Amino acid sequence: MSDLPPSNPTCLHTVSVQLPDLLSSCTPFELRVNRHCRSVSRASEAWLREVGLKLEWKGIKVGLWASLCYPGADLTQLRLAVDFLSLLVYDQERGWEQDSCCDENESKNE
Repeated sequence: MSDLPPSNPTCLHTVSVQLPDLLSSCTPFELRVNRHCRSVSRASEAWLREVGLKLEWKGIKVGLWASLCYPGADLTQLRLAVDFLSLLVYDQERGWEQDSCCDENESKNE
């Protein structure tokens, strides 16, 4: 005896959905990087190390990310953006570490 439900050929039908062409309405844009990207990235990383924050994230280049988001910002504006985004990433990573520690403690207590 099989646990599978009996097949019903009348239930087989095709549903068709037409999506709008979103790409045709988008105009191409020029990808620009802020000219202060390297110097601000280095300065921000040095500041984070100086205040004692561990830079453990790999694969995320916060300075490049901010430089792509704010290509027209001057040096001080970009530095503020990079520092802020770095602190957000650090806080998020720390939150994930705390969540995994809490999950491990809960599984030990059970």
